[in-house]
Amino acid sequence: MKRHLILAALIAVAGMATGCATSSGTKVEASSLSFIQKGKTTKSELVSKLGQPDETGVDSNGKETVSWIHSNSRTDAKTFIPIAGAFIGGATSENTALKVILDKRGVVSDYEYTGGRQVSKLGS
Repeated sequence: MKRHLILAALIAVAGMATGCATSSGTKVEASSLSFIQKGKTTKSELVSKLGQPDETGVDSNGKETVSWIHSNSRTDAKTFIPIAGAFIGGATSENTALKVILDKRGVVSDYEYTGGRQVSKLGS
């Protein structure tokens, strides 16, 4: 019986050691945006290089907005330790977003890229 308890405890600790991670959307690196030129780059060129956008929309003037949005969050495995996890655990999140405005012809009229990394510690 004692061996089973030890084995169960080891399996639980191994599972907690991996932490928890979630990821969604299409990650676009800032370094990969040099091909975008206002007044020249087309929607089809954007899709060819970056893949299908995560969001699209059209405003009342007929301008289309396409966006590639990525979110990645990882919880530190220490967070799951009973009681102590509240003091030593934390999480890291990374987010990137590329928003491109296309004119009525489907050509880039403007774009904006944002990205960042945030680290949070629970006991801080």
